[in-house]
Amino acid sequence: THAHQLFARNEKEAEELRKQGFGAVAVFVPDGIARGTSAVVCLANETENQTLIAQQTTANYSFKKGSSSQTYPTSLMGAVALLRQTLYDAQAYKNGYFKETNLSLEALNQQQNIPQVFEADNRWDILRIQALGREFGKNYIIKTQGDEYQNIALWKTAGAQLIVPLNFPDAAQVKTFFDANHLRYTDLRHRHMAAFNPFVLQQNKIPFALTAAGLKEKKEFLKNLREAIEHGLSETTALEALTTNPAKFLNIADKVGTIEKGKLANFIITEETLFDEDNILLENWVQGQRYIIGDAPAYYLTGNYNLFIDGKPYGEIRMGLKKDYSLNIVEIPLTKNIDKISFNTQNQQFSFRLKTEK
Repeated sequence: THAHQLFARNEKEAEELRKQGFGAVAVFVPDGIARGTSAVVCLANETENQTLIAQQTTANYSFKKGSSSQTYPTSLMGAVALLRQTLYDAQAYKNGYFKETNLSLEALNQQQNIPQVFEADNRWDILRIQALGREFGKNYIIKTQGDEYQNIALWKTAGAQLIVPLNFPDAAQVKTFFDANHLRYTDLRHRHMAAFNPFVLQQNKIPFALTAAGLKEKKEFLKNLREAIEHGLSETTALEALTTNPAKFLNIADKVGTIEKGKLANFIITEETLFDEDNILLENWVQGQRYIIGDAPAYYLTGNYNLFIDGKPYGEIRMGLKKDYSLNIVEIPLTKNIDKISFNTQNQQFSFRLKTEK
């Protein structure tokens, strides 16, 4: 299965992701054990062929049988055995042990030279994925469940790159004795620790990218990301996990990940710093196209300005600049000393004129 052949853009979903600041996403068919290849598409409101920027970027696997109508496998052990046997069959086919033509094994062999992504269903899948990696000489990129802090030593020694979700669990609803009786300590602990997970990965120097996969509402992504930052994740690491890391993982750093000449014009414009709680995403530019997300602020360059005259501090002035470059003086603690404040549009400088003695 090749995602770029099946991809059909959905403007409603694309708009939801643009509102969270995304400009490009990886898409694949999340069904079955060997899931085929993914593609990377931009979120512009264009046709499929115009938004497709990379095809067959990763080969994707899991231990879930998915929607297959076949009876086998019926267990995790069976899924592992089936995948191992299929990979061995692909090697044998490549080495000429099969006389007949097998298109499935040919396709599987063609996918072995691109990044390999494996979805872990729980924290113990890391052991199974590591064993497969050693057996077949692969270093899988692992899509996790957001609970890596629970066995961080295993993840640290794995040497794997991770794709980490931010789907934090909701607070437990305890209304009766029976609700409390059914609560598990592990669930309560995970509710408390989930927001620390990216910080724990950062502290252990494990490279990771962040994903909105698994969220019930895409609008929760930025809220959860800010919560992770409040729990220790640095803004630098968060930005890398959204830009340069995924671009490197998928071998598309020549197209996206940074703003450079020759790359796609994907960037956002915000009112405040990116991860500020009060920040408003104003515009999302995708493939050079402007998408207005939030209302433009009434004033630009709003902030607290320290005024120095002859090298001596005279105090602090809070003011903002309208689109017509007229000033809005929010507060002037030095009214007795200042006669006029102006803004030079050419050199982007404020100037102050003091009152003269009469």
